[in-house]
Amino acid sequence: MSSRRPLQVLTALTLVACLTSPALAASPQRPQPRPTQQNPVTGPARQAAPAAQEQSRRATREQELREQRQRELQQGIEEQVRHQVEQTVQPGGRQGQRERAAKEARTAVLKKAWDEGVAESRRLVAQAREILQEQAGDHPVAALKKLRAIQSRLESNYLKLSTIAVEMPGFRDDLQPARRTLLDLMGRIRLLAEQSTQQATSLEASAEAALAAGQVDDALAKLTEGAAKHPYPQGLVKKIVSLSQKAGKQIGKIWVNGQAVKAQPVLREGRNLVPLRALAEALGVQPEWNAETRTVTFTKGDTTVQLTIDSQDVLVNSKKIAIDVPATIVEGRTHVPVRAVAELLEAEVNYDAETGAVTVDEPLPETSAAEVEEGGSTDGSTDAGADGETDAGADGDQS
Repeated sequence: MSSRRPLQVLTALTLVACLTSPALAASPQRPQPRPTQQNPVTGPARQAAPAAQEQSRRATREQELREQRQRELQQGIEEQVRHQVEQTVQPGGRQGQRERAAKEARTAVLKKAWDEGVAESRRLVAQAREILQEQAGDHPVAALKKLRAIQSRLESNYLKLSTIAVEMPGFRDDLQPARRTLLDLMGRIRLLAEQSTQQATSLEASAEAALAAGQVDDALAKLTEGAAKHPYPQGLVKKIVSLSQKAGKQIGKIWVNGQAVKAQPVLREGRNLVPLRALAEALGVQPEWNAETRTVTFTKGDTTVQLTIDSQDVLVNSKKIAIDVPATIVEGRTHVPVRAVAELLEAEVNYDAETGAVTVDEPLPETSAAEVEEGGSTDGSTDAGADGETDAGADGDQS
């Protein structure tokens, strides 16, 4: 049928878009968090959750987000149907007439949403192909971040299409290309992460050799390069900060995705606050400032956060939650609490009591909607065949 042709185009594009891979390497192992120590300024630091608990928490959160997206999609469909019926049927029209109009409007709305989802998936697949072909080899870390963002948007489209297919059974078979695309892209991301980890490990070994030869600067340079390549660079960051401190060198203590934030933190009520612009740039978001309401809003993936200056109330996807330390203005610049903002964007935050370093890392996706709903695997084999001191902002758990 003609309404299924757009997905057939997506199928063909998917198979030739350089997104079909052989069996891929497993996801790199995340280092186990070490217990944090008590800080004389703030008392006991928060204990990092064991890896299994953290994975379970994230999986639950991801499932909640999927269900929320599906509810929002259904609400949007209902609103469009009501709008079309109101335009088609005059007030006081017969009940049967309204029911027929509602049925026709629902079918039209679902088909339009399906076509839009297919077009968006096709565009994202093309972007992923370009990144894999042109950037993955020379700039794996930058490519990894971009591919993560694309996967999130592809997942949103998959949820959209699968929700529509519940009401339009004729489209169900056409979900398979979208599912294969998601699973394959996840495999590509994890393979790229494994390759980056291997490069980081090699650089770490070279740094150890340089350090043994007394070449501290060379060792720091190699460790810094390695941290920027590693998906989970907490260990390397600790070595960099520790070695720099011993050598009497200035070094940042807030690190995002393996790179030091180019701004000094400010300590407020036992928490590290940094300029929003610096943190946003490191996390890849674009904040929008509203001077009238004194609010700042930023979006990453499907999460939109709105902070109000000097208020502990935060809106996350229009839902109000409370944070312990509010955003504030310091010397004319908006400063935000590192831990609160990072965790609102689903990033992992770890504090090392020994060095005072705070690391913020965006984790690899654990599961996708395609896996949850279809029982798929992310091993790459797809159906496609195809703080003690406060001078530098170290604060125990003050991240």
